[in-house]
Amino acid sequence: MVVRYEVDAYFPPKNSNGNASTKTSSATIDDLITGLSGVSLSSSSTDTLKVIRGGKEVPQDSIIEMSTISTKRIHLYDWEECYGQLFLSQTPNHALAEHERGRFLSIYHKRIDTQGGKLAQLAQNMSQEINHLRMALKMIQEALVENAKGNGGKNLKLSLVFRNGDLKLHERESQERCLPSILFERF
Repeated sequence: MVVRYEVDAYFPPKNSNGNASTKTSSATIDDLITGLSGVSLSSSSTDTLKVIRGGKEVPQDSIIEMSTISTKRIHLYDWEECYGQLFLSQTPNHALAEHERGRFLSIYHKRIDTQGGKLAQLAQNMSQEINHLRMALKMIQEALVENAKGNGGKNLKLSLVFRNGDLKLHERESQERCLPSILFERF
């Protein structure tokens, strides 16, 4: 299975004094032009995935999910939905920024692994639903593997469709893959 998520922000690492480090870039416009001088564009497609490393790795416990909400609607914020997203992405920090007509007034920070509080209560309340999700994903994975075995290892294109309360596995008419062949072979 392929799972992805995006990160909104992270806490910068602390320096030896315990303060957030604040390195600034010394890059100039000339550095940017030099870096882009070797770039070319083409319209050809390929089945290979090219990974271009950028940025830097940050500790998982420094990752932050950010949300914004109007002062008029802050009492309606759905912490249950937020917790589910934080749990599945294993993002430990959440920042909720309250604004009035685009002017930010307050930022509320929560950690999902903090004992007590609203998120800890949600974790306890949602544990059964999360366990059901785990079991459903396991059943889906087993069904896909069984389907491939039953078809002589032929890689059928399948889709999960949820309709009228039923989740069903269907063979797709389109034979296009969602992943490049080189990545698909890993699974």
